[in-house]
Amino acid sequence: MKMDVSGFAIRGGFDKTSTSKKLISPTGSYRKRLEGLMARCVEGGEGDSARKPRVLSFKVKAPAAESDNGVDSTTKIANSSDVPARRPPRAVSQVAEKVLDAPGVVDDYYLQMIDWSNSNLIAVALGTSVFIWNAENEESVELMSVLTEDEQSPYVTGVSWAPDGVHLAIAISNSEIQVWNVSIPQQVRTFKGHSAVIGAMDWYKTILSTGDHAGTIVNHDVRAREHIIARFKAHRDGVCGLKWAVTGRQLASGGDDNLVHIWDAASMSSSQASKANSHDGADRRRSSVGSAASSATGVPVPLLHRFAEHRGAVKALAWCPFQSHLLATGGGSTDCTIRFWNTRTGACVNSVDAESQVTGLHWSKKEREIVSAHGYEGANKNQLVVSKYPSLVPLARLKGHSGRVLSTAQAPDGDTVASISADESLRIWRPFNSDRASRTAAAGSKSRRESQGGKMAGGASGDGFVKSHIR
Repeated sequence: MKMDVSGFAIRGGFDKTSTSKKLISPTGSYRKRLEGLMARCVEGGEGDSARKPRVLSFKVKAPAAESDNGVDSTTKIANSSDVPARRPPRAVSQVAEKVLDAPGVVDDYYLQMIDWSNSNLIAVALGTSVFIWNAENEESVELMSVLTEDEQSPYVTGVSWAPDGVHLAIAISNSEIQVWNVSIPQQVRTFKGHSAVIGAMDWYKTILSTGDHAGTIVNHDVRAREHIIARFKAHRDGVCGLKWAVTGRQLASGGDDNLVHIWDAASMSSSQASKANSHDGADRRRSSVGSAASSATGVPVPLLHRFAEHRGAVKALAWCPFQSHLLATGGGSTDCTIRFWNTRTGACVNSVDAESQVTGLHWSKKEREIVSAHGYEGANKNQLVVSKYPSLVPLARLKGHSGRVLSTAQAPDGDTVASISADESLRIWRPFNSDRASRTAAAGSKSRRESQGGKMAGGASGDGFVKSHIR
């Protein structure tokens, strides 16, 4: 672009039609000489014979697009190594890496049958006993048993590992909680405080939260002699799920009353110990900060939000690892939806029809993906489904269980998930691992199981969870 020429033209330098002989330059001869030079620079002419110059001048035509065997230049650029190729869909192994027998597992949606520790141990509740399976050496031992000679012998209703990977909380059907040091192994604490069966447990540091079938939540500080630091009526019906946020600032609870509650951890203090708060179950609307129900003693329940969109019991809860205020919840057989909540604003930001009962949810720690476990009826019956987030497009369906999935647990590496089913089997899946080596190992594992008739190495038909490993 010729800025000096355009400025000269705008000021009327090339106006040949003007009848005025008066020029703006100091002398008429200088003006005419300048005009000629400017025109010659642009058009190659000189003096009055030169044409008026254009502001933009293209003297050389653009070269024609080259073609190579019928492929135009646009295609060549798109296929060049300088432009990164679109990432192909991630391959997901749809074969269980391990299949273990789990005879005697209680077929109950409302119990918490397995958990995976930070030390890579899986605790499994099988009837009256708890077994520990070591994922490193694939050995298992019986940790404890509550079997008695009475006809109404108690049974184990839940297991939950402390963050240290050493201590295990075990809930018994008589409403008692035992804390075991698995490294010894020895029982180190016994907690009481519930009046109904305990079906949900979760830890944050040294705080153990437990929920029972009467709708009560109790927080225990395992360091204190007087261990109960908070007790409140959380749901009108039973507590099905409990999950602490990674930050420890919020506690989510799901209930058999179809509600999801978000509790403020900062408000759970020792001043609430042993105070059984009443809960107004008539108000099923979503509640915001400041509108929580009050207890009979005048101490407010530290309720931040109440989500009432589910139409079935809510057991599956999972906090997002890459968005601290994003919570995923899954509904039971009369709901069959997965919903995503912003617990800072109280808004439901996404939802999807899962088409089957949702019994477990786990986020990937490396990808924006989530895996859901399913039970009764529908397209995803007895399966685990890996989906992208936020599109919620299914990537894979992990099939193998012939009964509904009862409980799931995620490994400390974040890639592996264990599921226990009413078909009395425990399966180890790798839904979030895309390494070729893992897929090869999974294929090899499948071929070994097929050659052994579906039993683990060293086990005989009918051996069970423990015998197949330690006999």
